[in-house]
Amino acid sequence: MQYMQKECDKMNESVRQTQHYTIEDIHNLPDGQQAELIDGQIYMISAPGRMHQKLVKDLMYAIENYIRHKDGDCEVYPSPFAVFLTDTDKQTYLEPDLSVVCDKTKLTDEGCKGAP
Repeated sequence: MQYMQKECDKMNESVRQTQHYTIEDIHNLPDGQQAELIDGQIYMISAPGRMHQKLVKDLMYAIENYIRHKDGDCEVYPSPFAVFLTDTDKQTYLEPDLSVVCDKTKLTDEGCKGAP
C-alpha cells in the first residue's frame, strides 16, 4: 500500500511540474514543424503517410463536390490550417486534417477563429 501511495505522489508531483504552453510557443516552432496545442500541452504531428493523404484528398473533393451541387457557401481547407476554438483561449490550437467553414466571419488570415 505504501508503494502505491509513493507512486501516486510521484505522479502528482510530475503533473504539478508540467509546463503549460501557449499559441506563442506554437508560433515559435521551427518552420515546417506541425503541432497542436490542447489545454496547454503541445502534441507534435508527424508527417502523414501516403494512404492517409489520399483519403484526406478524396474526402475533401467529395465534400467540395457536395457543397457545390447543393449551391452551398461553405469552404473546405486541408491541413495545415489553423483553428483557434475561441478568441480568448491561448492554450488551444488545432490543425485538423480537414476543416469545413460555413460561417465566413470566422475566417482570418491566420485561419479560423471558432469551431469550423
